[in-house]
Amino acid sequence: MDRVPHSATNVSSNLFPLTLESFSGLGHEARLRAFSRMLDLCSHHDQAALHEELEARLARDFLTLLPPEIAVMILSYLPVKGLITGMHVCRRWREIISGATADSLWKNAANEIGLNGAIVKKYLPECGSYIELTLMALRHRKKVSSYVPNQKVA
Repeated sequence: MDRVPHSATNVSSNLFPLTLESFSGLGHEARLRAFSRMLDLCSHHDQAALHEELEARLARDFLTLLPPEIAVMILSYLPVKGLITGMHVCRRWREIISGATADSLWKNAANEIGLNGAIVKKYLPECGSYIELTLMALRHRKKVSSYVPNQKVA
């Protein structure tokens, strides 16, 4: 790597604010041309660093940007395993997937693993919600027809 003389560094640092001011005055098309030209002057390492910076700035968590009802509609297309994985993505996803608006998700999930009819009627009151019923059944890893939740000890 070539070393830049100290005097050149001072000149560059004095020009930088002027360069930024000029750039901010450019229109959209001119900015794109300037970006392209700057990228041509950058090393692969510089471009990789820029890629990381842009990726972080452009990342969007689409699910949390949506109203909860819409997010639940989208999540309803996931299988049970996908819902459980989604609960581990982040705190906000867990809130959406296990929140009040998500009861229909877990009702469908319970049905998907075979929890329906008499089993649901019998054990849903004890579990308190479809999410708890479904997760408890999955934890026990038994045939659903022989599923009996843990008995509460008085």
